[in-house]
Amino acid sequence: MKKRFVAGLMSVVLVMGLLAGCGNQKGNAKTTKKSVGKKAVCTVQMNKNFNESLIKFLEDNGYKDKNYMVSPTSFRAALALAVEGAAGVTREELLKAMGFESMEEIPVWYDSVQKSVDRFYEYADDYSVENMDYRIQNSIWNNSSQGGDFSKKYIKEMTEKYNATAENATSNEITDKVNNWVKEGTNGLIPVIADNLSIYRAVLVNTLYLRTAWENNFWIYGNENFNTYDGKKVKKDYMQQEEEMRYYEDENGKLVVVPMEGNIDAVFILGDVKNVAEKISKASYCHVTLRVPQFEAETSFESKELINYLQSLGVETAFNMDADFSNMYDEAEVYIEDIVQKTKIKADENGIEAAAATAIMCDAAAAEMSEEKEFIADQPFRYMLTTDDENAEVLFYGQVVE
Repeated sequence: MKKRFVAGLMSVVLVMGLLAGCGNQKGNAKTTKKSVGKKAVCTVQMNKNFNESLIKFLEDNGYKDKNYMVSPTSFRAALALAVEGAAGVTREELLKAMGFESMEEIPVWYDSVQKSVDRFYEYADDYSVENMDYRIQNSIWNNSSQGGDFSKKYIKEMTEKYNATAENATSNEITDKVNNWVKEGTNGLIPVIADNLSIYRAVLVNTLYLRTAWENNFWIYGNENFNTYDGKKVKKDYMQQEEEMRYYEDENGKLVVVPMEGNIDAVFILGDVKNVAEKISKASYCHVTLRVPQFEAETSFESKELINYLQSLGVETAFNMDADFSNMYDEAEVYIEDIVQKTKIKADENGIEAAAATAIMCDAAAAEMSEEKEFIADQPFRYMLTTDDENAEVLFYGQVVE
């Protein structure tokens, strides 16, 4: 019987407050700034690797010894909704923090993510597709009780570039409407993104949801010890498979790439493997005994962690009265008040049959006999869910340390 891997993700919310009636959002941006009238001049370094810098920032700021998961893809998609509404220095700062050199690159990147959804169903077997799901969705919400509306140009760009829905809602309606939209977009895994959105001028939301199956059978191995980050031993239920799969090992650690239905890969990492993307490209097929625990993770970033991350990259004007979101509103002046992300993942042994895995395994089985390897995740490990493309998109990243 096929086993189930459910990655239910994730929602990012950018909430925009009115400049009038709200205090400045002070930050810790590492940037040189001087005021010129109402605008600001900033020197910002291009963030060439958004995924790695986000992960490093989180682990340097309290998450190194915790189970957690983040979606770089969903965060970046939500930022795309904001940067399209920005202008001037605010746009420049956000653009560079996102790792892009020009505005034209953002919809090209987003289109590549959307195409991975198309490939997901193209590579799925007809028998298994009814049990699979992969979607990315965007919406922009205007609080009509505070007057005004998004500019027609902004709505047009959101619709054409990001297939976003544009909605008006009163202060009494907006919280329930946004939460219901998030709940539906994540298949109920994230029922609430925020308890009170009535005070905000605008809410920009992205959801990303994935449900797929292992190409090759896992079976329940048993209840065994797991060595935690702080040296303790705890019991976990392990699952195991022995198959041909891509494997890499060096003096720092090892990784294994596990194929999943729909052109998706799960990557498990032990040790301190450097430059994971490069090492994945160097991985070769081996016969691997893979044993990992079943696990669940649920993470909420709602204490300014993501704002602090952007500030560390030099984004400053977006969070205070120097903000320029004039492409979003014709009249109202707004700035980013908060950014929230919630994620949830489940990896378990409750079966979903997905017979389509056979085709890939038959191809691998036709290769020469390979060296046998072991990957036993009985200690802290990292994991990624990526698209199986030349330029793989990191949909989810996380770790299990306890």
